[in-house]
Amino acid sequence: MQQNLKLNLHGVVGILFVLLMFGIAFVLHWNIDWWYFVIALVLYSGAIILLTRAEEAETTQTTLSLIFRYLLGCHLALLFLAVGLLLHFQSYIIPSIAGGGQLPFRAVFFLASVAGGLAIPFLLLKISQNKNTIDPHGVVGALLIILMFGIAFFYGWNINWWYFIGAIALYAGAIIFLKFLTDFPPEYGPPKTFFRARLGWRLAFIFLLVGFGLHFKDGGVNLGFFIGFFIASIAGGLVIPYLLFR
Repeated sequence: MQQNLKLNLHGVVGILFVLLMFGIAFVLHWNIDWWYFVIALVLYSGAIILLTRAEEAETTQTTLSLIFRYLLGCHLALLFLAVGLLLHFQSYIIPSIAGGGQLPFRAVFFLASVAGGLAIPFLLLKISQNKNTIDPHGVVGALLIILMFGIAFFYGWNINWWYFIGAIALYAGAIIFLKFLTDFPPEYGPPKTFFRARLGWRLAFIFLLVGFGLHFKDGGVNLGFFIGFFIASIAGGLVIPYLLFR
């Protein structure tokens, strides 16, 4: 029996992005990190297939909106990973905080690309009347993260990487978690609680931006001050809204 088939736009985009990865590898004469190339394609293809099958079986509009965010996040993650193929990280390494060995920059870029790609749709979109709409709070958050990247670029990426990664990961994670709470509010969470928490994390990240702009280094006496400033920025930012509003 012939079934009614519809064109899967996410699948079409997926095929184009996979071809883009192969095209970049071809331009580079296949002189690439194969673990990076293979893992990226396997994870992306598997995620797209699973999400499109879940989309076919789902009928709830709210859940479909969430699946759309995950699909968009997968596309963005592979796009970032494709850009990573063009970058040369041989001379860049991030010291291990455990003191044993070093972490290749390309591995960090891989993890950051996946996390960043998946986070962006949840950062920028919110569910309103069971549909995805632009969230102004998420747009402000994305602009602050872009500003941090701009500061890193200004310093020629000669930065404290643990401060950089930790600040962005904490801020993006907190905003996305709060987005879930606003999209699916629990019974015990009044709107003013979400407002104060969201404002607190924004202030904390602004304080971290100031510290990042002061260009703290890893060595010597500055290390203790840098750690203290990191913790104080988060604590101060989270406390201020609760002091000002009730």
